[in-house]
Amino acid sequence: MSATGSCHCGRVRFTVPSMPREVKACRCSICRKLGSLCAYCHPDDFRLAAGSAAALSSYSHGDRMIAFRFCATCGCSTHWHALPERFDECFPEGSPPRIGYNARLLDGFDVHVVTVIESDGPEG
Repeated sequence: MSATGSCHCGRVRFTVPSMPREVKACRCSICRKLGSLCAYCHPDDFRLAAGSAAALSSYSHGDRMIAFRFCATCGCSTHWHALPERFDECFPEGSPPRIGYNARLLDGFDVHVVTVIESDGPEG
């Protein structure tokens, strides 16, 4: 059964195939500050609701391989995706493409019923 989510103000809404069973608590510099818990799906399975794309803004930093997307109105970080010009570097041959989305934005998400995987990132 699919799961839906939205930013705080509701201008950005999205659907994913199901409620995640596990999420990642990334320790990179931006993810620590955003506080999001990241779940993943294939890019074709992440669906923005009509009109949501127009409400999004984007931010890239560091090696500029991915773009963090967020609502331009309320500032909620909704998801990240590989930048088209760096796609092959993000997903080498044999590695499935994916989008990371902020599971905390899913309707009915309960952090107490998922496995939280702590990353082995540069800060930790």
